Amino acid sequence: MEEFEKWLKANEHLLPEETANLFWDSVKCCKFDIDRQAYLLAYQGMMKYVSNVITTCNNAPNGFSSGEWSDIQKKVNDEKDWDFNTYDRIYQQANGTKAAIINIPDEVRRKFPFWRDLRNVCAHYKSYRFIKAHTLALYSFISQYLLQMTVEGSMTTLVAEFDDYYNPSLTAPGSPTDGLISKIPKMVRQEELLAFYDAVQKVIHKRKVSRGFADFMYQVYKHSDESIKKSVTSYINSNNRDVFINMFPDSVLFLLQSEQDIRSFWHDELPYIPNRAKVLALLLTSEKITEPLEAIEHIQKEMYDRHHSIWGLDKDDVAVLRRFDYFNIFLKNYFDVKFTGAISNMSKICNRIDFYMSHLQYVEINTEFVKRIIDVFGTQFPYTLSSSFMAEFMGIKEKREAVERIASDNGWTIPENIMPKGV
Repeated sequence: MEEFEKWLKANEHLLPEETANLFWDSVKCCKFDIDRQAYLLAYQGMMKYVSNVITTCNNAPNGFSSGEWSDIQKKVNDEKDWDFNTYDRIYQQANGTKAAIINIPDEVRRKFPFWRDLRNVCAHYKSYRFIKAHTLALYSFISQYLLQMTVEGSMTTLVAEFDDYYNPSLTAPGSPTDGLISKIPKMVRQEELLAFYDAVQKVIHKRKVSRGFADFMYQVYKHSDESIKKSVTSYINSNNRDVFINMFPDSVLFLLQSEQDIRSFWHDELPYIPNRAKVLALLLTSEKITEPLEAIEHIQKEMYDRHHSIWGLDKDDVAVLRRFDYFNIFLKNYFDVKFTGAISNMSKICNRIDFYMSHLQYVEINTEFVKRIIDVFGTQFPYTLSSSFMAEFMGIKEKREAVERIASDNGWTIPENIMPKGV
């Protein structure tokens, strides 16, 4: 009984008021060992819920005309025979061209005669020994299956609710999704989850919601139990994982589990993700990458070859990358006089200015770095790199003064070709 109470408290907002009141009255009776009344109230609450599902559904199931559907709705709402008529519609299976009205698994549908027989015994056969276990069994059935009982089918109904959510004429953009997401484990069977995600994706695409599906999946993961989380990771890993990780970098920590998956990811996917540096920082700080030097050199080489840059780093990301020598590795391999001064590299470097400047802006200004600046720009160098360095690095007062201070302390002269005019 305690489990049913927990379920009722958690889901009361999803139930019609009349149904919720009947269930609470049933619980009260059960606590005082009024077993027959407890069962009758629970059964009535269950049937009232299904009756409400039918009467509030505007669209007729497949195979039913609007007139037929209107007649069915009237019957399940009939003051005298609503109980019998509702039971009849629940037990009605698909037949020829007509769909089942209540779309539930047949094994669940076949239990209704048992519950109805018990209801009749409870109401009419006083000599029959009726015990609390009968009510508790019905409580278990209700908590497990009630919210799946819809005309269109639980999954389809929830998809329709998400369609309303993403319709800006019905729901203000940015409204919380917690309430809808909480319905997923109650209304979508485990084997339907992947199809459910596909259906919601189609809804979001139809509504042209920017970043909508990725945000939906991220919120589902963050606010669901382990069984739902598992389905989310399975779906994302099979559907544009790189796009999702780019939007939500921290998702890399739950999407990748095995050492092999992680290596394959940083080797084959990470270099081509725009938010690559932030994702790399997360993988490094969580110690997911077992070969950090190899990974960093591989990613930087792929970035250099494809004219890619880094962006969007916060101070924590920069601190992590510095701790793992990311920028020192960059300096050693790409900002060294032997590399930048080589004639064969100059035109390539001129075409990769974004790669260079996006890295140089995050390098810690220390003695070693200043010595490299002087060495690189004190001999032959790519002109485009020097002009960009002058404007985007030395043109920033704080950076220029830090370079000048270290150069002065060591008796070095800063090449004039990187000093902004008039300073």
